[in-house]
Amino acid sequence: MLERLNGDVKGDAIVSVRGYEPIWAVFTPSYELKEVYFKDGTKALTKRQAVFFNKSDYVFDIHNKSVKEKEEKALDAIECMDKEPFDLDDDGESAKQVEKLDNEWQRIVDDIDEKVKKFSVMLKGVDSRALMQASLGAKPTLLYEIMENYDKLRAKRIQEMADYISSRFPKLRQLQDKANK
Repeated sequence: MLERLNGDVKGDAIVSVRGYEPIWAVFTPSYELKEVYFKDGTKALTKRQAVFFNKSDYVFDIHNKSVKEKEEKALDAIECMDKEPFDLDDDGESAKQVEKLDNEWQRIVDDIDEKVKKFSVMLKGVDSRALMQASLGAKPTLLYEIMENYDKLRAKRIQEMADYISSRFPKLRQLQDKANK
């Protein structure tokens, strides 16, 4: 009974929390505090621009080392492994096959990068920078997200680019699977 002094009408209330003295509080609805919540008196009608969030810039481990440092160590370890002699078949066919697959992979990635660079010119500055900074796997998602900020013609072109990049992923996955065998 003490929770609402005014019945169903919002207003005075007694707030009691275990271990503390009760507090008599006055509840003020947000719509009565326009100057606090809505400085201009209305909510903003414009949408905010999509910005690529780079998680590695903000995430740290317990030992206060950034994720980037861990990635750099992992890349260094991979480079060291690449320098070690590769266990070849009798005639070196597996090494040639892996090199062929690697070259095909790089050709596809370079083709995507070249098209994205040419395409990014038609985007707004923030969107263009976000697209160029995004990883290959994140580019289609980012493009789908920013489509709504453009007119229909540009949105269609953005969707086509996102679809094109996504359509290349199965081929990259196939090359990766072959190389792992």
